[in-house]
Amino acid sequence: MIRRDYIMRMVEEFGKFLAAIVGLKREGKLPEALKKIDDVYEGMIDLEPKVLKSVSADELLEFLQTEKQFNNHYLKMIAELLMKKGKYIMKIMIRSAHIISWKKRRY
Repeated sequence: MIRRDYIMRMVEEFGKFLAAIVGLKREGKLPEALKKIDDVYEGMIDLEPKVLKSVSADELLEFLQTEKQFNNHYLKMIAELLMKKGKYIMKIMIRSAHIISWKKRRY
């Protein structure tokens, strides 16, 4: 029962973080949303975001399952964050490319 309560608390906390991240995205504050995602990584996984960037997906999964002993619920939450972060990075890159293209056309 204690384990279930812990998981439910984590799911609730994750929901709050996800709502905050989506809210920042809707406001067009993608850099802030990315920072919030990094904060969640540090809080949930106890890993610095730069470590996450330096390992392969297989290495990360192995680490999370063996070292951290995360269950499927936890892994799904982390996967959701990784997907959102990837989408936000792509949007930032597309915006930057549009701005650069626009500036080149002006000059």
